[in-house]
Amino acid sequence: PPLAYHVWRDDTALYFSGGSDQGVINGVYAFLEVELGCRWYVPGPLGEHIPKRETVAVGSLNMQKTPDFESITGFGRDSDTELGDLWARRNRLDGFPMHFHSHNWHNIVPPDMIDENPELFGLLGAKRTTIQLCTTNPEVVDFAADAARRYFDKNPDAPSFSLSPNDNMSFCQCENCRA
Repeated sequence: PPLAYHVWRDDTALYFSGGSDQGVINGVYAFLEVELGCRWYVPGPLGEHIPKRETVAVGSLNMQKTPDFESITGFGRDSDTELGDLWARRNRLDGFPMHFHSHNWHNIVPPDMIDENPELFGLLGAKRTTIQLCTTNPEVVDFAADAARRYFDKNPDAPSFSLSPNDNMSFCQCENCRA
């Protein structure tokens, strides 16, 4: 897997290997964190903890990690993209591109379907609205599965499909969703 890494030592050298260049970088930062105590809490120098040492001694070492997901990204990055990207890389959150964008539910069930199929959309108070979908409606699940299939048919090498809800807190209040 591309993000996997292996860090080990023999009598004279340290070795870093990975499933890709990014995997090797993940191994370097894992070594710095686990073996040397380096931490990157927030982007920028204020969030860095880099212990000062006169010498570095490394005992027996055999670190291996294969992330559970190929697409790992860092959210909450600093508004300065360069600092945020560096912070994400150091925390091994700089994965490969994934298909993600908010407001994707409008691509799963188009809002113009509300007149013919209002039960697909969120119930707010006594009214159905296109602000969110009714996620407990089995037809909405079928629409999502069909949209994902169509997406992967067109993009067979894509690592993921976005099921991101719209950005708001106006989720469906029907009996099933409330349950």
